[in-house]
Amino acid sequence: MTAAAESTVTIDGRFARELPELAVPWQAEEAPGPELLVLNEALAKDLDLDPEYLRNLEGVRLLVGNHVPDGATPVAQAYAGHQFGGYSPLLGDGRALLMGEVTDRAGRVVDIHLKGSGRTPFARAGDGRAVLGPMLREYLISESMHALRIPTTRSLAVVATGRQVRRSTMLPGAVLARVAGSHLRVGSFQYARATENMDLLKRLADHAISRHYPQDAEAENPYLALLSSVGAAQAALVARWMLVGFVHGVMNTDNMTISGEPSTTARVRSWTRSILPPSTVPSTSADAMPTPISLCWPNGTLPALPRPYCRSSTRTRRRPWLWQWRRSAGSAKTIAKPGPKV
Repeated sequence: MTAAAESTVTIDGRFARELPELAVPWQAEEAPGPELLVLNEALAKDLDLDPEYLRNLEGVRLLVGNHVPDGATPVAQAYAGHQFGGYSPLLGDGRALLMGEVTDRAGRVVDIHLKGSGRTPFARAGDGRAVLGPMLREYLISESMHALRIPTTRSLAVVATGRQVRRSTMLPGAVLARVAGSHLRVGSFQYARATENMDLLKRLADHAISRHYPQDAEAENPYLALLSSVGAAQAALVARWMLVGFVHGVMNTDNMTISGEPSTTARVRSWTRSILPPSTVPSTSADAMPTPISLCWPNGTLPALPRPYCRSSTRTRRRPWLWQWRRSAGSAKTIAKPGPKV
């Protein structure tokens, strides 16, 4: 591929074709001054994309969604999710677009997904943008996890948009181009089921089996086999996290893909209890410093915090699985059902 041979960039729109009920065709916000900051050349070559093409103007515009190759159908995906114990029936890609699918040199079909590409119909009160720091962090963390042979989304590039984004202060905006086996989430199935459209739910399951677990198609009950495969993949993923002392800050159903590759790794933090103080709280926000969010087990203990920090509230007395962590400088709550006692 050369910079002049744009037509050789082929992006399919299979998800948009097969599951239109879960896809809203959308265009990325125009970036006033896109500038390529980081390019994962090894990954680009695996995807059969010429790094030199991605470095020229048209390639950079592709990486922010402003250039759409023939065959591509950029969409914002619809999904639901449980967030910190509360069910949200409709979330969706508020600041991201699925550009479509490409086939890598090994014959594997993968998604190209843009994060921070502008508001979509799912943006709610958000501005649809991302800032540079968290996008660079996600790039570094995802590639570190890949180097450790832990399943993860991959990062293809970080592109500055040339636009300032308002957060607590004005910060430089950026788009992260990432790659995954797919962006089918647990929340995708929650949303499809909530619509009570059983044909949609079946087509989603068939799509998932075809993309990720083709062996399940031969099972006596393919959908039960799919459930088992997804559970095994996610259990194996969490076990690998535990081996390296890794904690996901927002492990919600809208961020966990059925392939066992977590998304939104900008909101995670790797930590080791042997070198960090016991009061460390392993959670971050995508656009801010670490936020104190913790979970206490029903007996009032938490491995990373001393017992006095775990106290019940009126809410926990009514519903024993709700627990609250408080500290003298303020309070932070996480509502979640507990795991086993430790």
